[in-house]
Amino acid sequence: MKDNITRREFLKTSVGMAVSVGFGLPLLAEEPKGKAYEIEGTTGMRYRLFGRTNQYISVIAGNETFPPPVIDKAIRIGVNYWHKARGRELSNLIRKHKVRKSVMVEFCLDNKPREELLRKFKNNMRRLGYDYVDFYKMHIRYSDEAVEAFQQLKKEGLVKFLSASLHESPKNVRRIVDKGVLDAIQIMINPLSGEEVKKLCAYCKEKGIGVIAMKTMVGGPKKWKSNRKLMERLKKFLPNTQDIARAIVKYVLSIEGVSAVVVACRNIEQFQDAVLASGMKLSSAERKGLEIFASEMRGEFCQMCGLCEEVCPKGIQIRELMRAELYLTTYEEPDRAWEVYSSIPPWRRAEMCDRCGICEESCPYGIPVVQRINELQSLIA
Repeated sequence: MKDNITRREFLKTSVGMAVSVGFGLPLLAEEPKGKAYEIEGTTGMRYRLFGRTNQYISVIAGNETFPPPVIDKAIRIGVNYWHKARGRELSNLIRKHKVRKSVMVEFCLDNKPREELLRKFKNNMRRLGYDYVDFYKMHIRYSDEAVEAFQQLKKEGLVKFLSASLHESPKNVRRIVDKGVLDAIQIMINPLSGEEVKKLCAYCKEKGIGVIAMKTMVGGPKKWKSNRKLMERLKKFLPNTQDIARAIVKYVLSIEGVSAVVVACRNIEQFQDAVLASGMKLSSAERKGLEIFASEMRGEFCQMCGLCEEVCPKGIQIRELMRAELYLTTYEEPDRAWEVYSSIPPWRRAEMCDRCGICEESCPYGIPVVQRINELQSLIA
């Protein structure tokens, strides 16, 4: 894909593709020879080998939180992996465009007892009308019971691959990868991520584990714009929030081992920007801008590595508290925030924290953890 493609060219390509394939997902022009890591589809969408699955995944992964027009547009231009595919809107559009055999759908389940997981997985299949699911993804933490549930579902022909969404330190994620049961992982990767995260991605590639980057946008445009110092320092390199978002997509996809990114797109323009950026290289000015961005946002956005939780003497589930706070204050999703918070056992919630501050001492990013916990408790109450 050429680096200087215009939005007009992008729209023209999308419309032409839709006419030629009846709004379905375009098949790749030819089967890739050997083990090429990246290829380009007929619409300009790029695809990367997704670990040992031997599937080629679109570098922009679909997100069921997209508004319906964005889901429709994404299907039309070749997005072939759907993160958290649990909504009727997505399943209806997949059926409408007759692309079920060309896309991969993922069911993401919070860790529960094995029988409950099996029941919930099958109920979701019936509700959404899927005969099979491509990926079972365990959520937040690794679970032996989730692995057992997956193995049973796979034996029944209801699922193909196992994935995990992991909010762990790179060291802990590596240990989980070394168990040898995962086909893919989803981890937080953004300009604030350190060298250990990059090394982890390269290690996953070596081990045949597909990597999808999540929480790439560090809170998103609203959070960036509220930081006046950040926007002032970025004027020369990344003058507006669109430039920041494009640079982040380019940066994350430049990391060895990353197959795709999940980006929260609230409208078609944001989605188009992500797709355009995914085929371009990061410029020196953008790289400098992201260095400034990382330095300014370092103490603003929790990376959920779990190091604070590991040292908490009270066993508070700090990562879940930080997730709830993120949904509530940054993403403005109060229902999702309450869902996360209410899933935490009462003895591990914010009200049990004695504000000792040990968590803050262990945070490598300088996050004011106690302050965030106080704010969350006040808002939730």
